[in-house]
Amino acid sequence: MSEDDRSIVDIDYVRETLASIGWKYTDVLFGFIGVIVYARVFSQTDFGAAYAVIAAARVIQNLANGVLIGIKKRISEDTSRKSLNQHLTLGVVFIFCFTVICFAGTAIGVRVLDIGTYSEYVYYGALSVGARSMFYLSKQVAAGMGYPSRSHRADTVDGATTLVFRVGLWLFAGFGATAILLGEILSGLLIAIAFLLSMRVYPITVPSLAQATNLYRFARWSSINNFANGLFNQGPTSMLGYLVSPVSAAVYKAGSTLSQPGTVLSGAIAGNLIVKVSQNHTEDTSFETVARTSISVAPAVAIPVLFGAVALGDELMPVVFSGSYTGTGFALVAASVFALMFSIKKPLYSVANGADLPDLLTKVNTIRVFVFLPTLALTMSLYDFTAFLWGVIFVQTVDTAILSHLVKSKTELSAVFDWSLLGPQIVAGGLMYAVIATLDAVYDPVGLISLGVTVGTGGVLYTVVTLAFENIRAEIIENISF
Repeated sequence: MSEDDRSIVDIDYVRETLASIGWKYTDVLFGFIGVIVYARVFSQTDFGAAYAVIAAARVIQNLANGVLIGIKKRISEDTSRKSLNQHLTLGVVFIFCFTVICFAGTAIGVRVLDIGTYSEYVYYGALSVGARSMFYLSKQVAAGMGYPSRSHRADTVDGATTLVFRVGLWLFAGFGATAILLGEILSGLLIAIAFLLSMRVYPITVPSLAQATNLYRFARWSSINNFANGLFNQGPTSMLGYLVSPVSAAVYKAGSTLSQPGTVLSGAIAGNLIVKVSQNHTEDTSFETVARTSISVAPAVAIPVLFGAVALGDELMPVVFSGSYTGTGFALVAASVFALMFSIKKPLYSVANGADLPDLLTKVNTIRVFVFLPTLALTMSLYDFTAFLWGVIFVQTVDTAILSHLVKSKTELSAVFDWSLLGPQIVAGGLMYAVIATLDAVYDPVGLISLGVTVGTGGVLYTVVTLAFENIRAEIIENISF
């Protein structure tokens, strides 16, 4: 490929990647608007119960996702129309059986456990596992066919239709907080069917036993790792709702929603990093520079989110979500720490996967399931919501340190971070904190507009200071392209 051809490819890829980031932030915006509406119109108990059940459904769905990721891999190996239809049939049959099992397990759980507030939500949760698995399957089929960017558009359309269904069911059909679950069920099924039809892939061809066996060989380990990862990331919200109270789950969900924009850039960088590391690993060339720079610029958005949460958390929560969230700013701080650590870990996963170190992730997931999750459960049971939030901060920080150490020790990396890139971001975040904390002390912003101006001022300052460093500006551009 000539240099000119390479430049054209790079430009096209940058455009596609930037478009994907745009779609993702639009999807986050729809989710953000939705959570604000639900937090305001439903009681904290109902709002928290619905999202605690959704969190549990996502944990269980991760078991299915391991199989569906396997379908993507097998489709990518043979994109013939017959293979596409056969593997889609495998996926649909698996999801149907898995949903039936979930529904039966829910029925048993309702009889055995005292679930109280959750009784009207859990069956919708079981259906949500099936519906959202179908949506996830449609995205894996697209990725396996070589159209990964389509999944970002599908996510955004799903975010919009989920919002419409949820609000519509509440306004016009008389549903309460169960509309939160039913809306995502209807949207997931509708978008999955439309997406598959647009790709002309149909579950009409009977798969072979060999195809099912090959899928099983891949999925048995993929499902376990996916489940452990989901249990660590989404399980605490569900446990919080059951072991402490649905109100606590509502507050933590609200904080998580405000901090979520901090994770989007990291996802885009990590998606490209795995390709770069894999190529270098295959060619037996060094990937240290690209890995360290990617890890160091990935939290560029999460850092100001955390500083902003520390400065204005107590003001933001009640203004955005309603007065019932007064005094809950520390939940936003804990959720922002989670977002920051997630932004650092995302590219670390890419380094481990690109360097063919799946056993490393298995070790990390083992520690998470048998050490960190019981620690969080203990803080919830013995103490209170605040103790849980401190537990989140501690567990996420230690988990990131362990993952960083293991990746560094198992690869060629001499260090995880490039402090010439990460240091200025932290300094800019500190300056941002100083400015908005001063504005808060002097002007005491209490309304949405005055808080928005204060946050916006801090955000502009952080952006200007960070991008003033040419090396950071160059690396952010480089790490969302090839």
